[in-house]
Amino acid sequence: MLDALSVSIRQLSNEESLRFADMTYPTYWQYLGAPGDREFRYVGAEADGVPAGLAFGVADREKHEWYEVVGLAAQSDGPEGETREKMLRLLMSLFAASGRRRAVFHPTFDAGDKVTVNLLRRCGWTGPFVRQISASTTVDKMFGLPSLFKDIAASREGYEVLPWAVVDAPLRQRISDAIKELPAPIRGDIDPFIYEGRAVPDFSFVMLRGGEPIGWHLPERFDEATMRWTCSAVLPGKWSMAAVFQLWKHALTAQRDMGIPRLIWGVPVAHPNQVRFITTRLRPFLDSLRVTATFGLALESE
Repeated sequence: MLDALSVSIRQLSNEESLRFADMTYPTYWQYLGAPGDREFRYVGAEADGVPAGLAFGVADREKHEWYEVVGLAAQSDGPEGETREKMLRLLMSLFAASGRRRAVFHPTFDAGDKVTVNLLRRCGWTGPFVRQISASTTVDKMFGLPSLFKDIAASREGYEVLPWAVVDAPLRQRISDAIKELPAPIRGDIDPFIYEGRAVPDFSFVMLRGGEPIGWHLPERFDEATMRWTCSAVLPGKWSMAAVFQLWKHALTAQRDMGIPRLIWGVPVAHPNQVRFITTRLRPFLDSLRVTATFGLALESE
């Protein structure tokens, strides 16, 4: 890793930002080069002329004081996040110069990462307000969970798993009836009809208890070795360790049989049972646990 003290920080032109694409996620590349007519600002870190970091944001067209920090990352950083802090402070000053002094930032970082939290607070940001946790692991590690495939996940009378492909109109209506009373944010997280269009059919199924739908699993392919469990849920009010473990056992067995070793998934904090289970009992079996949070900024006018 390069010495953070040897890195220079400067504003980038719209065109120059394209050269720093490797400093941010591929999903964010669409925001480089100032697409459309929105107000973007870019700050780059360089070491001997080579890109070493990128911070950028976009202004809100309707709320004239507001902007959003989209990306903040550095390959070369100090132990306290010095490079990212310098880039962020310059980015903040560029937006403040145009009268934009309020901002939001929705970063994702490791659950134990206090450096990112502290550098944002030093720059005057409040937070984090945690919105979601994200986990990654392997099928083999999940099979190592104590009791997962013993007593708790053993086949139980009254439970049935059906391929999603056989979900007919009457069953679809029963699923719809089961989720329609949930609060809108929770319903949006677990509504299988939102996600079925991009789910992998061979790995998708619905779980019934006493003939009624209580859970479903509709994952999508993330890469050659990984499935994203985009919509894998047991209904609130129907949630139990037995139901969740049977859901997982079916999903993991299907992945193992197909030779797909890895899985990732996220859980919004609106689902406290799942969050608590992942952050306590499941954490030793994870490769990573990350947090998606919101930070806010409100600078006083000079």
